[in-house]
Amino acid sequence: MVTMPYRSWKNYVIDNAQNIVDAGEDRTALQRKLQQLQEEKQQLKETVDKLGARLAQLSQALEQSTASTKAYADSKANQAEKAAKAYADGKANQAEKAAKAYADGKANQAKKAAINAQTTANNAVSKANLKGAIGFFASINCPSGWKENTATRGRYIVGLNPGGKIAATVGQQLSNQENRAVGNHSHSYTYADVGHKNPNAFAGVGGAYWKKSASIRFYSKTRGTAGTNTPAGTNAPYIQYKVCEKL
Repeated sequence: MVTMPYRSWKNYVIDNAQNIVDAGEDRTALQRKLQQLQEEKQQLKETVDKLGARLAQLSQALEQSTASTKAYADSKANQAEKAAKAYADGKANQAEKAAKAYADGKANQAKKAAINAQTTANNAVSKANLKGAIGFFASINCPSGWKENTATRGRYIVGLNPGGKIAATVGQQLSNQENRAVGNHSHSYTYADVGHKNPNAFAGVGGAYWKKSASIRFYSKTRGTAGTNTPAGTNAPYIQYKVCEKL
């Protein structure tokens, strides 16, 4: 460190007073500028902090907005799906109801047409002069205007031959669902025992006859079965209906 006498300092100060003043002013100005820079630095720091906080807020808001947007989109998608399903179900129900109504309408029309046709047929039969006509009915009782023809019970009906008798019956009538064995039956024939020596000699068979004598004896006997290749039971399978006569 350099030391100077007091006089020397005094002279130095007097000689450099202006420079010293100027230097002091410059120092003050520099201090003020430094202070200003420090203040600006502090302001910039505060601004940066504020911007950081704002950026954090914006990031959080963006996350919330994204979540909200996703939730909104999911909600709208669910609403759209439900609306589409409800619309489709509604259309399907309408189509099903329309088809059922159409089918029911057609069925009712067909039923009415059948009833009308039956009514027309019944009216035509009622108006026609059918007294004494024979009809078959799939019912237990005869319809109105008819009575049962009891003579036909258990019998086949055949056409009348010229000179035949109306409503004539032949044979024993069948009982309910009877399966009478007429297909499998026997025949009788006559044979002759010539002197008891030839039991296989026949008389009256195929137009061959022997002269009667004391040594020839004639017998009548059932031998053999006819129709062995046919099913046993009724020859004419039948179905039973109510036979009625028009009054």
